[in-house]
Amino acid sequence: MKSNVLALTLILVLVLSVLTGKWFVNLTEAIQPEIEYKTPPIITIHSPENNTTFAVNTILLSVTVTKPEGWLIHGGYAAQQILKSVNYQLDGKFSENIPVNSTLELPFDCSLNLEDLTVGVHSLKVFAYASGWVIQMNGFYEYEVPINSSSEMIYFAVIGESSPEPTSTPSNEPQSSDQQAIFGVAVTVIVVAAGLGLLIYLIKRK
Repeated sequence: MKSNVLALTLILVLVLSVLTGKWFVNLTEAIQPEIEYKTPPIITIHSPENNTTFAVNTILLSVTVTKPEGWLIHGGYAAQQILKSVNYQLDGKFSENIPVNSTLELPFDCSLNLEDLTVGVHSLKVFAYASGWVIQMNGFYEYEVPINSSSEMIYFAVIGESSPEPTSTPSNEPQSSDQQAIFGVAVTVIVVAAGLGLLIYLIKRK
């Protein structure tokens, strides 16, 4: 009797194991994987260009940020990739963040002046901060992750304001020895000519 009960129990365990295993395999196959949207936005610096030189200390910084391929505009319940802010690093110092809040359906353009630049070589890099998303395709969950992007380092130089061409000014310096000699000869000729004229006049009068 006990052996029959034990055998029946083993059979039930085997049947349940088979059924449970098939159910687990089917459930695993039914659950789709996650999709990640983590490609950062693309930064293009139009001005200043790399390896350029300026003669002024105020330069226009012109930047465009565009979405990469696969950027998520609408998805899931609230999943939406958004460009949240941009800033720049000039000579190792970061500027304040510029708030944006754009889905990048259209490119984001930004222009501002870099002022009071000192004479010399400067380095410039632009950063963009956006939201990425991870979505489980069965809709079980979705969550936001931060993504950052940066441009290549740009180098430019400021050489200062251009100076006018030097102009000649009258000199009060004493004349050279050659000039003094010429002047002396001219005075002597004038004196001799005047003396001869006076002598001829006296002879004719007598």
